[in-house]
Amino acid sequence: MRDLEVTATDATDFRVEEEFPRPGLVVVAVHGDLDLHSAGELGDRLVGVVDRGAASLVVDLSGVPFVDSQGLGALLRGTRRFGSGKEHFRLVVPAPEIRRLFELTALDERRGYTLEVRVSNEAAQALYRGFGFDLAGRRARYYTDDGEDALVMTTPALDDARMRGILATERERLT
Repeated sequence: MRDLEVTATDATDFRVEEEFPRPGLVVVAVHGDLDLHSAGELGDRLVGVVDRGAASLVVDLSGVPFVDSQGLGALLRGTRRFGSGKEHFRLVVPAPEIRRLFELTALDERRGYTLEVRVSNEAAQALYRGFGFDLAGRRARYYTDDGEDALVMTTPALDDARMRGILATERERLT
């Protein structure tokens, strides 16, 4: 018999289920949009799985119709403690449009990363700068809820000396 834990969030269409098919393995099934509103809970849940001693983690995104940059960040936050071992972490991403997002953002040392952040979100801008992001541009009226502009921030290529230093520092901090 498998254990199952379900947690509901404020977002009525988002939920996370944990299954424990065998000792050391946790399957986290995500349902609903993985976005600004739900990313925090998922990141916390994934970190909790690691902190409780899971040896392997499968994140099943079969029930996820949409992922934004906050959702990607939650996945990174929750899973980077596993390191690079493929035997420890797996993503299940059957939707081609979501899978393409992961293909486009795959860790490729020849390029950097780009993100958008609200002009008013100075705390997030500072956080991103700490991870090597620099201001690259501005997108007028980017956010549809209030028409706020977005700042575009990018990193140098990941094989750049500055980025190698930032990544090494973060890996050391997490281990």
